[in-house]
Amino acid sequence: MLALSARAQGNLIPNPGFEDHISCPSHLSEFNGVIKDWFTPTTGTPNFYHACAASPEVGVPQNYFGHKAAYKGSGYVGIMTSNAFREYITVQLSSTLIKGRRYHLSFYTSIIRQNRCKSTGLDLLLSAHAPAADLPGENLHIPPSLHGTVDYPDEKWQYSEFCYTAVGGEKYLTFGDFTFPDAHHDCLDGDISYYFMDEVSLTAVEDPSTIEVQYPVCDKSFPFVLDGTDIVQNQTLIDTTSWLWDGVINNSSRLIEKEGFYKLVFDRTNCVRSEYNINIKDSNCSYSLFLPNIFTPNNDGYNDDFSMHSTGVAFNKISIFNRIGQVVFESNDPNFRWDGQLHRKDLSDGVYVYLITGQAISSGRIIQKSGSVTLIR
Repeated sequence: MLALSARAQGNLIPNPGFEDHISCPSHLSEFNGVIKDWFTPTTGTPNFYHACAASPEVGVPQNYFGHKAAYKGSGYVGIMTSNAFREYITVQLSSTLIKGRRYHLSFYTSIIRQNRCKSTGLDLLLSAHAPAADLPGENLHIPPSLHGTVDYPDEKWQYSEFCYTAVGGEKYLTFGDFTFPDAHHDCLDGDISYYFMDEVSLTAVEDPSTIEVQYPVCDKSFPFVLDGTDIVQNQTLIDTTSWLWDGVINNSSRLIEKEGFYKLVFDRTNCVRSEYNINIKDSNCSYSLFLPNIFTPNNDGYNDDFSMHSTGVAFNKISIFNRIGQVVFESNDPNFRWDGQLHRKDLSDGVYVYLITGQAISSGRIIQKSGSVTLIR
């Protein structure tokens, strides 16, 4: 299958795994001035954990909350998102985000062991300026850019990813609780909602080249897998978040019934975008099927039998029924000719119903055609 989009190399997050430090942490609530590149924008007290710590409170893998190995390397951080005083961490990006460009954001989080408090969530803010509280000791009252999941099954490291389209000018990324900064009592006494964080990544996503596809199949339902030379029908992609046909039809499936040019754009949860220009050439897969609606089997040499004229059809069978549903004629011969008789006896004038089955030769589409014919002697 063709690779449709590639994520640009280069993480825009300095010190993404919280490995680089100015000094080793010595106690809880130590953050600003200890870890490189990251800082807290409020008077909150996030924690920096590292294997070099002299104190067991902030060590890796053993610390105040128990045993917690880093997802990767020797360091990670922790923030509280519950009770009156939330904690936030911010980093300045290595380059400013470009308006309209898509970015892939991912990170790993874990919760504390035996956590009985349901957090309101982990929010993400991408902003042109570093956020700041209105007053010392306050939480941040800013609408978040993204909202992370919080329903973790256990304390293991969990991977989260987002696709973000830049407003333009974003220079800072901040994690914390922006959705409910005033919820002072969302946890019971003695309980907290707490996140460990590791391996943060923000990369620009290159826009894919548009794939030009010519395909001689009509009357087919999409989606398909396109490999550049052929299209094969496939199950709906479960990781696809949006489908857009010709810029207006937002649907995961579409029936193509006539020749022409069609554009399909779909995005996936991992920020990969696929774009196709599809040229359906009906002339290569068209078929025609004609049967008269009246015939006169009176032996005058004109219109004396009922027959079919077709192109591009692999004929299977025709069945003709009288008005009470009895079969009066059947044939597997595409050159059949019905003379209006049953068992060599003339049938009475009237309307008869037929059913034809077959297959379009080029597309493989199953054909069923029904209609009626009037017999007049």
